[in-house]
Order: sequence, then C-alpha cells, then structure tokens
Amino acid sequence: MKSDVSAEHAAFITDGIRRSFPVPLSELPDLERAFIGLRDASRRITPSQPLSQQPLNYLDISVEAFIRRMSLLQQRLTCSVRS
Repeated sequence: MKSDVSAEHAAFITDGIRRSFPVPLSELPDLERAFIGLRDASRRITPSQPLSQQPLNYLDISVEAFIRRMSLLQQRLTCSVRS
C-alpha cells in the first residue's frame, strides 16, 4: 500500500467559491498559538464593566508587541498583520 502524501495546501468554500487557505500548513501551529493568546487575553476583559475601570494596561500595546509577547515567529506574523 502506498503511503499518503503530506498535505501542503488547504482550501475551503465560502459563498460557493473555493478559496485557498491564507496560511501555509507549516505555519498553522503559530496561527493556533496566536488564536489561543488572543482568546486568553480576551478572557481577562469583563464585558459588563467599562474598560477604563479594568486593569488592562498590559493590553495597551501594538499588535507586533502582543505577538512578540506570545513568542511567535515575529517576522512571518507581523508581515501578515501589516498586509
């Protein structure tokens, strides 16, 4: 039996149109860490309280600094964020 070829690309269909996944499969672990970091940071925010009454100064930083703080591959992700 022939072994499976490793996936190199992904695609999804939205609004009936087939589109390629915008992130290479090799970078999906970095993307997952970014999503987890964003999720964890957002859990510290209490929606029922005004932001000015919450201790959120550590979140008052640039996107690049936020990504660096999560120890992600800075060059790849900051380029994507700026695009």
